[in-house]
Amino acid sequence: MKKIVVFMLVLVTMFSVFAQGASETSAKKTIYVLGPTPDHGWTAQAGSYAQAKCEEITAKGEIKAVYMAASSGEEQVDQCNTIIANGDASGVVMMALEDSAAAGQEALYAEKIPFISFDRFIESTMDYAILNYSGDNWACGSGIAYWLVSNGLKPGDTLVTLWGDNGTVCTRREEGFEKYLKGEAEYYDAHTKETYKIETPWTED
Repeated sequence: MKKIVVFMLVLVTMFSVFAQGASETSAKKTIYVLGPTPDHGWTAQAGSYAQAKCEEITAKGEIKAVYMAASSGEEQVDQCNTIIANGDASGVVMMALEDSAAAGQEALYAEKIPFISFDRFIESTMDYAILNYSGDNWACGSGIAYWLVSNGLKPGDTLVTLWGDNGTVCTRREEGFEKYLKGEAEYYDAHTKETYKIETPWTED
C-alpha cells in the first residue's frame, strides 16, 4: 500500500512538471507513463492507478497522458523508440522493469526528452533522469533483518537469499539487510516510533 501511495505522489509531481513544460509549446503535449503490465499484486495496483490517472488528465483536455504497459525491459526500449517516433512527448515517467531498459532511457536522453525514473534506478542512466524517485530500499532490507532477529534469528543460522535480479531494488535491500545484521545500520519503525539496532552483531563469516 505504501508503494502505491509513493507512486501516486510521483505521478502527481510528474504531471505538474511535464504539463508546465507542455504549456510552453503547442507541439509537444503528451506525457507517457511506462510501467508494468497489470497482472497481480503491486503491478496490478500500480498499472490500474496509472491508467486511471492518465485518463483523468487526458479528460481535462489540456494535455494527453498515455500509459504504456510492458512485461520486460526490452519491450520498454521499443516503447521509448515509439515515443521518439511519435514526436509529441513532453516527458516520460518510467518504472524500468529491468536494467535492459537502459537503452530506452539513453534514447530518450539523446532526443532531449525529459524522463523521471521511479522505483528501480538503472545506474548507467541515473544521471540522465530529471528525477530519481524511490522508496528507501536499504531501510526495507534493515526492516526485514530486524523482523527476523526479533523472531529468533541468531548468528550462525543459515540464510538463503533468492535474488529477483541484480537491479537497485534487490541490491539495496540486500545491503540494508546485511548492514543491520552486522550492526552497521539501524532500523526505524514508523509504527512504534522506535529505532532498533541489533544487540549481537553478526560477523562477515
